[in-house]
This record gives sequence, structure tokens and C-alpha cells, in this order.
Amino acid sequence: MTTQQVLGVTELCGDGIGPELEESIATIADALPIDFSFEKIDWSLATREEKGLIAIDEAESSMRRTGVGLKYPTVTGTQSPNALLRRRIDFSVIYRPCISIPGISSNFKENVDSHIVRVATGGTYDDPASSSASMRRFRCAWWSANPACMQRTSPFAWQRRRG
Repeated sequence: MTTQQVLGVTELCGDGIGPELEESIATIADALPIDFSFEKIDWSLATREEKGLIAIDEAESSMRRTGVGLKYPTVTGTQSPNALLRRRIDFSVIYRPCISIPGISSNFKENVDSHIVRVATGGTYDDPASSSASMRRFRCAWWSANPACMQRTSPFAWQRRRG
């Protein structure tokens, strides 16, 4: 008899389509040949407004414990919970794989296999760090014009490529 390893995952449950995505993730997780233990953190705007920084503390503690975080869409409100959490755990690389899945139709004529690695630069969409000047700096990061961005994204991207 073999012992199945369980992967702990922090789920930062949010607003809007968050509950629907949470349900879909549970269905996918049940179909995979690995056991997951989801640690659910209510990260809805109402809870974050009620608890204040305690909500961020709970998310940080859980993510440090599990080492894995899955965040659903959240309403930003007055402070970006994403930016607060990123600063606390020094996390700034965002990875978005985009692939075609056999049997699922799409508008693309060829297979899609794209891996986007970017640096999270700010808090909200109207944050000065998200301005067009910052986006130009971000694009330049891929050409080594911004060593700080390259230092964060390159090792992660290279590891994914070799993976």
C-alpha cells in the first residue's frame, strides 16, 4: 500500500466569478491523480473591509504554510490586497500559461503554447506604477534594459522553459 502525498493549497476565495471558479477548480482537482488539501481563506471585499489587515495576515500565514496560493478575482476597494500580499511575501512574478487542450475547440487555427511571465509592478490598475511609462519599462525588461525586472523574471522563466 502506497501513501498518497497531499498537496496543500491556499485558496484566496474572492468576489464576482470567484465562487464559480472555485467550484471548477474543485472538479478539476478531483479528476487529477494527486490529493489536494485546500485551505480556504475568505478574501471577499466584505470580509477584507470587516477584518482589515487581519485578512491579509491570514492569507500570508496560510501561503507561507502551504507554499502554494491560488487567488480568485477580488474587488480591489480602497487598497489592493494583491499588492499588500506581494509586498509582504516578496512575490512579484506572475506566470500565465496559455495552451490548447485537445478536444476543446477554440478560435485559434493552430495549437497555442504560450507562457507569459511578467513582473507585478503596482497595486491597482490606476496605480502610477501601472502607467504607460512603467509598461514601456516592463517591455524593455525582456531586452535587459531593466536589470531589476530581469533579475526576478529570468530565473523563473528559464526554469519553466527547462522544466
